[in-house]
Amino acid sequence: MPLVRGVPSGIIRRVSCAAALVARTRSIRALNHLIIGKGIAAADDDDSTLFRSSICDIYPDAPAHRRQFSSTNGVSSGIKRIDQTTLPTMSQAVVHNGVVHVSGQIDAAGEDVESQTRNILSKIDSLLQQAGTNKSKLLTASIWLKDIERDFATMNGIWLEWVDGDNKPARATTEANLAFPNLLVEIQVSAVVDPPVDEYI
Repeated sequence: MPLVRGVPSGIIRRVSCAAALVARTRSIRALNHLIIGKGIAAADDDDSTLFRSSICDIYPDAPAHRRQFSSTNGVSSGIKRIDQTTLPTMSQAVVHNGVVHVSGQIDAAGEDVESQTRNILSKIDSLLQQAGTNKSKLLTASIWLKDIERDFATMNGIWLEWVDGDNKPARATTEANLAFPNLLVEIQVSAVVDPPVDEYI
């Protein structure tokens, strides 16, 4: 077990989970990929480094970005990028700091605001699922309508069918001249992403 220097006994007790992980892996370096928080000086027979307080004991609700260190599969420096191939200009969604930011979604297939809104909300559901969350965790929503006077009521009715009535996001709706003539509505959202349970172990 590592020797912890200059740390009050209360803190030592709180990092018991971290110590258990060190004992199991025999490497403080490995622990750095699993834990977060304030640095505590520590050393063992083979190595010395700066390690951080345990997720398990101290920060059970720590944001996901503090635990993401992979540089593969669209994850780099705590940032996860979802679907970078649909458009050359953007990711369809980006996860960082425990929040997924979904790019403005449009639909060119629908012929009216009703079909476009439904198709867009279906895309948003899919992107939220890929990010590991769902519409009950929405934080914000921004909606742009080409003709707000004509289409607001229709769009809003479909939105009310779709949104989780117990977990409504902060929302803004405005009129805008969208990128292409056939686009009638664009919707962008953000949502909380809960970390997988096994990331605490």
